[in-house]
Amino acid sequence: MSSEAKVGATALIGIILTTLIVLYLSGVTFAEKGYPVKAVFKQINGLIPGNAVNYAGVKIGKVKAIKIVPEGVEVELSIDKKVQIPKGASFTINSAGLMGEQYVSIKPPASPGDTGSIQPNEYVNGIDPQNLDELFSEATSALKQMRGLIKSLEDVFGDEKVKGALRDSALNSKELTENLKNLTATLDGLAQNNESRINELVVNLSLMAESLRSVSQGIDNNGKTAADLVETVENIKIISQRVEKIAASLEDVTTDPETVDSLKATIKNAKDVSEKANKTLTQINAIKTSTELEFLYDATARDYVGNIYLKVMKDNSPSFAIIGVSDIGEDNNFNLQYGRGYPNWAQRIGVIESKFGVGLDYKVIDKLQLSFDLYDPNDVKYKARAKFELDDDLFLIGQTTRDKERARRTHNYFGLQKVL
Repeated sequence: MSSEAKVGATALIGIILTTLIVLYLSGVTFAEKGYPVKAVFKQINGLIPGNAVNYAGVKIGKVKAIKIVPEGVEVELSIDKKVQIPKGASFTINSAGLMGEQYVSIKPPASPGDTGSIQPNEYVNGIDPQNLDELFSEATSALKQMRGLIKSLEDVFGDEKVKGALRDSALNSKELTENLKNLTATLDGLAQNNESRINELVVNLSLMAESLRSVSQGIDNNGKTAADLVETVENIKIISQRVEKIAASLEDVTTDPETVDSLKATIKNAKDVSEKANKTLTQINAIKTSTELEFLYDATARDYVGNIYLKVMKDNSPSFAIIGVSDIGEDNNFNLQYGRGYPNWAQRIGVIESKFGVGLDYKVIDKLQLSFDLYDPNDVKYKARAKFELDDDLFLIGQTTRDKERARRTHNYFGLQKVL
C-alpha cells in the first residue's frame, strides 16, 4: 500500500471512529436496541412516534411507528431486549398530566403465573384511552340531568298542597304509631293463645317435606337422573346426524379398492413429508448468529486494523463457532474456532490468526471480559485483550499481542467493537 493510500485510509478510519464516538455520546445507535411489539388500538388520542413506552411506571422503550390498518391504528413499539413482557399484560395510552405528552403504559397481568412472555413482532390488542371530548360530553350530560332533577324537586316541594300534606303527615304520625302498637299487641295475644296448634302445624309440615324429599331422591337421584336422560337423548340425536353425513360422504369412496389404496399411500406420504419439514424448520430456527465489527488503532505501528467475526450458536446449547478475518487488507489472517461456554467463562480451540491455537474468555464483572489466546506451536505467540461494554452491542477494546515475526514484537491496540 502506498504512503498516500495509507494516509487516506488513516484519515477515513479516524473520521469513522470520531463519528461513532459522537453518535454514541449523543445517544444514537447503529442498530435497534429492542425488539418490536405491535399493539392495535381503535384510536390513539394524539400518540406520535418517539413517545415513551412504560412498564409498571418504568421506561422500557419507545413508539417506533404508527400506521392505519383495517382494525384501527397499529402502533409499533420498540421494547428493550433485556425486558420480557408477560403474556396477559394490558396496553393502554396515558398522558403525563392533564395536557402532558402521551405515552404507552403496560400493566402486568393480575395473575402472572407461568404463561410465557410476548415474542418479537407479536400482535396485542390495546385498551383504547378515554377521549377528553367524551369525558366533557358525559360531564355536560350529567349536569343537565342534575339540573332537571333539582328543578323537579323544586316544583314538587314548592307546591302548597305538598307542603300541607307533609304537615298533616307529621301531625298524624303519632296516631299511626299508636295504631301499630295496638296491632302488635293483638298479634302477640293471638300467638300465645294458639301456641300449641302452631307448633303441631309446623311439625306436620316438616314431616311432609321430609317425605317428599325422600320420594324425589329415590326417583330422581337429587335431580340428576332427569338431567342425564335429557343430555343422553340429545347426544344420541347429534351422533346419529353426524354418522349419516359421514356415511353419505364416504359411500362412493370406500366402495372403490383403488381409491382406498391411493388414499392410504397419500396419507402416509403426507405424514412423512410433514415430519421431515418440521424437523428441518426446527433445526434452522434454533440457530442464531451475530456479527462483530472491530476498528482498532495499533499504537506501536501507528496504523489502523479492521477485523470481522461471525459467531454461530444454537439455542439451549453451550457450544458455538467463530469464523472471521483479522487485519483486513494487510495480513488477512483467517480464524475458525470451536468453543464451549459456561456461566462466567468459555474455552476455544481451532485456527487463530491463521495458526493452530487455543483461547480462554473470562467475565470479570457484568460489563468486563478478559480473553487470552495462545497460538502457532512452532513459534509461540499470544494475544491478550480486555473488552468493556459501553452500551448495548457497543464495546471498548484494549489488546496486546506478542508476534515474533514482526519487527516490533509487541503491539498494543485500542478501539471499538460493534455487534450486529
